[in-house]
Amino acid sequence: MKKVLTFLAIMLLPMSVMAMTPVTDNDLANVTGQAGVSINVDVTMDLNIDVAAWGDSDGFLAGSSAGWVGVTTLAVNTLHIWPRTDYNPDLAGTTADPTLYRLLTIDVGTEGGVTKVQIGIPTLTVTMYSMDANVELGADTSSLNQLMGTLYIAGLNMATTGYDKSAGTGFVYIYAHGNSGVDIDLVEVNIAYLKIDTVAWGDVDGLAAGYGHTCGMLPGYVGLSDLDIEDITVNGGITIDVGSNDTADTACIYNYAPDHGVTFVAIGIKDATSLSIGSLSAAVELGTDTSLGQKLGDIYVSDMTATIKNNTLTGTNSFVHIFAH
Repeated sequence: MKKVLTFLAIMLLPMSVMAMTPVTDNDLANVTGQAGVSINVDVTMDLNIDVAAWGDSDGFLAGSSAGWVGVTTLAVNTLHIWPRTDYNPDLAGTTADPTLYRLLTIDVGTEGGVTKVQIGIPTLTVTMYSMDANVELGADTSSLNQLMGTLYIAGLNMATTGYDKSAGTGFVYIYAHGNSGVDIDLVEVNIAYLKIDTVAWGDVDGLAAGYGHTCGMLPGYVGLSDLDIEDITVNGGITIDVGSNDTADTACIYNYAPDHGVTFVAIGIKDATSLSIGSLSAAVELGTDTSLGQKLGDIYVSDMTATIKNNTLTGTNSFVHIFAH
């Protein structure tokens, strides 16, 4: 169980852009439940899962039905999670400071009638030889068959900066909204560096038929090689829902793309969610398989800060909807 919780906590970090106002000492005094779990992790594993899916029982909008999103044929090769031995945040010297290390902490508390899981981000190094999986949608677990594509990652190396309890930073909060849905908040969560040899997205059937073309029908991959990101900080929040809608309902605003299928992931991005990156460099490549090899060019970004705001016309959260076609 500890391995599963640790794996979930670490995998949340590069995929989330989220927010929450730090809780004051006075607010913390009103939170019920003072027990918690601290976990010291040094784990190496291979992992294979036929189906791993997340279901949302009440869909996204009123009138929509349940939906599922997940991965199939997941294969993780040599994932290693262990305490950092190089933590020296001011870079003034070469000796790591052991007083700055943090264990993974997991607490559950209730505040204002809402129960939340609080995860204290540990001071860890994470490496992984490779991972590949199919990403799919479906109306239920037995029909997770709307393939969006394949994900491949090779040569991952990342390190996290642990939480600061006195400042209330470095924490992830996970809680429910509606009858079924997920809210995820991050408070100044920092990833010291993220390096990936190859990250690629594959389309196994090539260009979809029916768009006036007859070529490009074989599988293709697009991705990055030699990805190197330094000093990533996220502060903000997202909501995640999965729903299925009736494709015959022409009043549905998501029916503008009639070939999207019936199930989609709805990711709402909370107002003032921010992402800052010290630097990013990578080569952009295409290929017929995960080795890529057809280089388009190089990208470099320095001192980037992005802030996501509510939509000005409606006042609602910015959002991303993901469909299969």
